[in-house]
Amino acid sequence: MKHLNIAMILAILSFTCAGFSPAQTIYRDGRPSATLRMEAKDQGVVLKHGESDSAAACSPWVHFDGKEWHMFYLGTPNASGAPDLVPSFPYLTLKARSKSLAGPWIKQPDVIPFRTKPKTYYADTASPGHIVQQGDEYLMFRT
Repeated sequence: MKHLNIAMILAILSFTCAGFSPAQTIYRDGRPSATLRMEAKDQGVVLKHGESDSAAACSPWVHFDGKEWHMFYLGTPNASGAPDLVPSFPYLTLKARSKSLAGPWIKQPDVIPFRTKPKTYYADTASPGHIVQQGDEYLMFRT
């Protein structure tokens, strides 16, 4: 029991010395602040909202085919009310392409990787996932 108490004290001291002190906060709700932080610079609009992604365009998965970048992202026309604006079903996989990872990104509304399908496990969500190349084809692990 004595060894367990010493181990617990050492663990608490390790977190405190590494900067994980619960007393260190900058957020009003009490969340701890990051000890290693990289400042971000807003790059502006990446994708303009459209019809299928009028409420949300998020969770991108990108793939470079050697010539251009392909982005598969989650879009939805629905969200909860203000102030939260949480995206809600259906979740759709949408497609865009670009010559540069930084953009500009061109939406491809005519490309429909897959859609929701009634009475299946993907009736409400057809979200994008990891992309791998298999020969001349590309496979996506989706949810």
